[in-house]
Amino acid sequence: MSKTNRSAWARASELAELTPESRNRYVDFLRAASILVVVTGHWLMAAPYFDDGSPQITCRLPKLVVPRQN
Repeated sequence: MSKTNRSAWARASELAELTPESRNRYVDFLRAASILVVVTGHWLMAAPYFDDGSPQITCRLPKLVVPRQN
């Protein structure tokens, strides 16, 4: 079977086997999760949306973040 026909999971499994045992997988997970959070945050800042029927292209984050109540 050629490398292009294998599934992504099969390729990931092969790469995981080549990874040294001393590598901290939890730190790798945290790095990947952090990148996902940053990409999602940037997408939310730039995502167009409709407000009262008209398109808006302003930052969405202030509308999504609820201020803390004392």
